[in-house]
Amino acid sequence: MTKVSSTYRNQQMGLIAVSTWSSVIADIYMEHFETIALSSSNLKPTCWLRYVDDTFVIWPHGKDTLDLFLSHLNGIHPSIQFAMEVESEESLPFLDVLIQKQPPYSFSYSVYRKPTHTNR
Repeated sequence: MTKVSSTYRNQQMGLIAVSTWSSVIADIYMEHFETIALSSSNLKPTCWLRYVDDTFVIWPHGKDTLDLFLSHLNGIHPSIQFAMEVESEESLPFLDVLIQKQPPYSFSYSVYRKPTHTNR
């Protein structure tokens, strides 16, 4: 049971959002989750970068196995579910950065604004 303002809530799972320690504990748990997820997968990404709840992955094994890897991630814990966005025209937005593939093995970066961005 937690109290937010004058409302009481029964917390069934997860952390109290207003707690000072919630983000630290969530980050520690996600480190643990990643260790389990990556060590229990037969195929592994070349790159796995996470910022809070956004993850950037370079997957060298093809689209079919990427779908299997996504299913593997989503099968570890029912409350932690990943969604996937794949590159389009050799580019992929991640956070506020547009990452573009440059042949043969490099990347270029530029500021990315969502189509709904209003400069406010």
